[in-house]
Amino acid sequence: MYSIKKLSNGITLVTDYIPYVRSVSVGVWVKSGSRYETQDINGISHFIEHMLFKGTQRRNAKELALEIDNIGGQINAFTAKEYTCFYTKTLDSHIHIAIDVLADMITNSTLKESDVDLERNVVFEEISMCEDTPEDLVHEMIGQVSYKSSSLGYTILGTHESLDGINSSKMRKYMSERYTSDNMVISVAGNFDEQKLAEMMEKAFSSIKKSDAAKEMPKAEFESGKLLMQRDIEQVQVCISFDSVPAFDDRIMPMQAFNAGFGLNTSGTLFQKIREERALVYSIYAYPVLCMGTGMFVINFGATKNNVEQVLSMIKSEIDLLKKDKCTPQEIALAKEQLKGSFILSNEGVGSRMQQAGRRLLFCDDVETDDQILEHIDAIDCESVSKVIDTIFDYSKMSVAAIGNIEGIDFDVLGRD
Repeated sequence: MYSIKKLSNGITLVTDYIPYVRSVSVGVWVKSGSRYETQDINGISHFIEHMLFKGTQRRNAKELALEIDNIGGQINAFTAKEYTCFYTKTLDSHIHIAIDVLADMITNSTLKESDVDLERNVVFEEISMCEDTPEDLVHEMIGQVSYKSSSLGYTILGTHESLDGINSSKMRKYMSERYTSDNMVISVAGNFDEQKLAEMMEKAFSSIKKSDAAKEMPKAEFESGKLLMQRDIEQVQVCISFDSVPAFDDRIMPMQAFNAGFGLNTSGTLFQKIREERALVYSIYAYPVLCMGTGMFVINFGATKNNVEQVLSMIKSEIDLLKKDKCTPQEIALAKEQLKGSFILSNEGVGSRMQQAGRRLLFCDDVETDDQILEHIDAIDCESVSKVIDTIFDYSKMSVAAIGNIEGIDFDVLGRD
């Protein structure tokens, strides 16, 4: 059962007490991501995530790692478009160490200029790794073209040009505006003493204050377009995006329901028709990208150049068939069972439960219980699925990104009547 309270400095603390486990996961969530950045500091959120592992006033980088390694725990972080999360997973008896290390990193990091210069090269390597992997790069490209006029289209990693201009001073300024008590959520799931936990959190994070700096999320709207990159490789990697539903929208469950039989699984229509029956691709799948106020529905595949137009044509045929016939009650019943099983199995670990609560509470006023989520799944019906299918598959609100030997390929096949 989730419990929500405010620390005295304004940080929101959400806890999920699970007495029958011996582990605990602690996550510090911050509204810090590429959507909040300007072009000249693009990548600073992710860069700061790296830098907070480089050392504090009390511990150097190795000591930070050893504190958690020595107790058999895990510590990591990730940056997304709209948030950054630093998290641990340890035995319940070591929760005080996890909290101390996380608080030390977030409140006492030195951000030495020499470390910034050194770590910049690590991020450059990360960018190169993405650029050298077309299967990853095409997903970055579809975000860029679908939101080309807003910061939501910025890459999370930043660019060589923007990162070259980021220094310790700019990081401190950015953190003073975003790493504030009114912009943070701490999420804890597992076995712990609730009273002692609150006391530890009050003490560990007391130095974080509220800020008057503007924190309104920049607006973003889906845009149609193409982003094509010529590269001499064997496959052409393609992403197709449609304007879709935003994060925490009531239509997400009906969308997941139709996608369960369409593109989410290997049993879905796209995989079965295009890979299994025709052997035109190795991988093909569909997934939603959920952001605040906006979203996109993406179909991804990789195919040899000679097969791309045929795959696009088959995708169009399957979309048109889905729009015409929608889903039968039997298909929806099956999809609901798939969604229930996937949700329950993926949400049994303390780490996943910590993430579910932390991410939601960062943007919403409450956390949904497991029973409430299962109720949303049970409420899916033919009407709600039909409406969301019609909402998403509008060829006038579609973008395409592709990388590979693209010369001569007609990417307009998908949107042509």
